Amino acid sequence: MKNVIQSYTDFHKSKSSGHLYPTEWLIRTLLGSYPQLDFDNSKFRNSKLLDIGFGDGRNFMLFDNCGADIHGVEISKDICDLVYKKFENQMKLELRVGRNSNIPFEDNFFDFAIASSSCYYVDEGTVFADNINEINRILRPNGWFIANFPLFNKDYPSINESFILENNEKIDDEHIVIRNDIYGLRNGYKFWAVRNKEHLIDSIGHKFKNFSFSVLLDNFYGVQINMLVVVCQKK
Repeated sequence: MKNVIQSYTDFHKSKSSGHLYPTEWLIRTLLGSYPQLDFDNSKFRNSKLLDIGFGDGRNFMLFDNCGADIHGVEISKDICDLVYKKFENQMKLELRVGRNSNIPFEDNFFDFAIASSSCYYVDEGTVFADNINEINRILRPNGWFIANFPLFNKDYPSINESFILENNEKIDDEHIVIRNDIYGLRNGYKFWAVRNKEHLIDSIGHKFKNFSFSVLLDNFYGVQINMLVVVCQKK
């Protein structure tokens, strides 16, 4: 765990002086209108929102513009301090140190839990179900869970495998270890990767309802990124 914390802390320190831009799939999901998206974005005003694994805080301006009360969880105090400093005098934030399987907020506290490239990281000694149980715990009934997941290409054989999933090491039917991250940041990390929509519903449907999905298959200058985006509500 020390190596995970240090590598991500060092990464965010090295990027701390750069400009920030919100994540594209999140902008489209939160602000767009689509026939298969069952989501009322007017609910953001004065809501309590948790950004799980907020990283450099790139999505905070988006959440602030939507009118949400912003909270966040990251794996080290140094990352929290960097982001506090970055946004001082711009907006009110409540940032805490935690993990996907150990979120340091009260039960039924949030209206929204958002996980941008984060909730599928699985700590040693835990499984993905522990992350989902924790996200469910901190959400209010009917609260929204919005997340993206790396997607295997099984249903899209003409599309290359997502770069982060290539040559992975399989642990069991649900978990893998990343071995071929071209950016060198996530090698050795334990992931949960989804096979398709049905797999995700089977995995979290006992906790969540009203599913909307988007599939993104993107090759950008030779880097293949396949992801499944989900919007759903706590039962």
